[in-house]
Amino acid sequence: MKVTIESVAQVATETFVSFSSEFGFAIANWMGLLPQIGGVYDVELEAEESVTWGVTANPVPINICSIGLVDGSIRLSGNIISVDAEGVAGIEIGESIILIEIIGFSGNAPVFAELKVEKISLFPTGI
Repeated sequence: MKVTIESVAQVATETFVSFSSEFGFAIANWMGLLPQIGGVYDVELEAEESVTWGVTANPVPINICSIGLVDGSIRLSGNIISVDAEGVAGIEIGESIILIEIIGFSGNAPVFAELKVEKISLFPTGI
């Protein structure tokens, strides 16, 4: 996923960035060398926490991929393309795939869903 860095902040030993992409705007933990404001980077996005189907992960009626901030949480909308026996789901946001555990998934993939998480990390690919 291509992102543009809007701002950078150091908090203790962590680097946080606000970023924009074709899918929206959010804040993430940056996992690499300090990025430049205005720089465009190819990144992999990771959500480190699990979500619960029907609580923090829900199907949506529209097939739109998005990333945004809502009430202090990060909202990711995308296409759940697969869920394995342990509940690890592949979520497609544009051409990027994010892996996240969905507890209690009872739907059938593929299905578009919105996920609510507290923190995401961006890993620059170097591409």
